[in-house]
Parts: sequence; structure tokens; C-alpha cells
Amino acid sequence: MNEEINHLLGYNDMKIIQRRDMFTFSLDTVLLANFCAITKDMKTIVDFGTNNAAIPLILTQRTHKKIIGVEIQKEAVEIAERNVKLNHVENQVEIIHDDIKEYVKYAPRTKAIVCNPPFFRLGEKSHVNESPYVTIARHEIKIDLEGIIASATKDSRSEWSFLNGLSSGSFY
Repeated sequence: MNEEINHLLGYNDMKIIQRRDMFTFSLDTVLLANFCAITKDMKTIVDFGTNNAAIPLILTQRTHKKIIGVEIQKEAVEIAERNVKLNHVENQVEIIHDDIKEYVKYAPRTKAIVCNPPFFRLGEKSHVNESPYVTIARHEIKIDLEGIIASATKDSRSEWSFLNGLSSGSFY
């Protein structure tokens, strides 16, 4: 299955299961999770497109608030759930297998949304990865930036400012 267990960058006490044929976390993931401003009035933090749950795992080191990871890819959900168990944060982190656009229709509203979105538009000259898992994570196939913003506005009650993965306010 090409799985490996790595230490979560900068968090030696945390481990993460990753597959070589799937999207793996990188420095931008760690930076985003550390950039997120966590305030007292936040009850829940939601990670749109959580993949292997790297962002929720890092956030558990910064807060005791509930963290929900939403992921459309079934295989990524399975790894994310295993990563939650591996790091013993089942009481804090919940992984939901759903499309972000559908999740916001029934989800309780939150004041904090984190997202490391797909960063390539799909076009004629797009170089897509051979792995469909990586392609979905990196390219705007299942959702585009506008869809993420629209979903966030349905989910978030608070005012937020957007900086696409590097932001201030409640949407990260």
C-alpha cells in the first residue's frame, strides 16, 4: 500500500500515516496550522479538505477545542481516522467523509475554518499527477476556490477575512 509512518514536522511526539500515492503534508500545512488564530469564543475549528488530518493533529497541540476535518476522498478519510487514533485524539478530532458543499448544509456553524485548498486550476496545459488522489487534492476538480469561499460563508457566522491558506480572521 506504500504507507509509511512519519513524525509530524516539528512535533516529534506526533506521528502521521501517509501514502506515497496520495497527497502528503508539507511545510505549508505546518505553517497554516500554526498561523491560525484561536480565540476564546471559538467552540469548534473546521478543516475543509483535511486529507490525512495533518492540520487537525497540529491544532490539537495548540488548543483543546473540538476540531472537525472534512474530506471528500474516502481513502484519505480512512488514513485521517487512523492518524487520529494513532495520536490518541479521538475525543477532540472528528473526521467527516463528505463534500464540503454538502457538509455546510447540515453542519453546526463555526467561527473558524481552516483550508489548504487545491491550488491549481484545471486547464488544457495543466500537468496533472498520475495519482488521482493527488490530482484531486492539488487541482480544482471537486471544488474550486470560489466554491470553498461560498461554502465558508454558509458555515461561518462570524466576520472573516480571506487570504487563501494564509490568512487572518476566522477563515484560514
